[in-house]
Amino acid sequence: MKTTLLAVSCLLFAPALARATSISLGTPGNSQLATPTGPSPNLHGYTANFDNLSPFTSALSFNVGAFTISSPDGLETFPFSAQSFPEELFDTSSDGTADVKIRLGVGTNAIGVGIADIDPVTLSFQALGATGTPVGALFSENLATLPVSAVPGNFYFLITDSTPDIFGVEITQTVGDPVNFSGLAIDDVQAADIPEPGTMALLATGLTLFGFRRRA
Repeated sequence: MKTTLLAVSCLLFAPALARATSISLGTPGNSQLATPTGPSPNLHGYTANFDNLSPFTSALSFNVGAFTISSPDGLETFPFSAQSFPEELFDTSSDGTADVKIRLGVGTNAIGVGIADIDPVTLSFQALGATGTPVGALFSENLATLPVSAVPGNFYFLITDSTPDIFGVEITQTVGDPVNFSGLAIDDVQAADIPEPGTMALLATGLTLFGFRRRA
């Protein structure tokens, strides 16, 4: 019986240990899943915007649907989104730079985010693992070189993995213009379908009971 339980435990946890990440960034217009200006119609899962939040609400983090979105500078809801009007989340850094983290409680193989009301700056995208540490490569995109959006200053990015090892994404902007408020604003966050924690617990229990029955 112990041998059977050990084998079931190994089956449950070995995939997480053995996965080799293959993370890539879909930029507007060059990805099957990323559309130039809005959430992907091919990515069926969780989508959250901020339109139910009151305008000009400030906090270090917001919990919206399945997502926790935070910034050490603080975030504020602005009713000026070029994505899904009206509300966007704006990094309130005083110097126009930004550091925004989008976190999930479980892993997924794709997270998309709309960058709203942007200026021609360079953004960096970093996938995050279960503990919030970086996984995979750091991607940098000069927004001035991307195709012209249907809505000026409005692009949609998608970070993907071959396996569901993405628990979040960090977006940074190291150069900004505080006079023109060219910080980072996001909207329409999206993730591929992810199992609820309760579903995973039931799966583990079912496999364990199956091990008992087979051994008996």
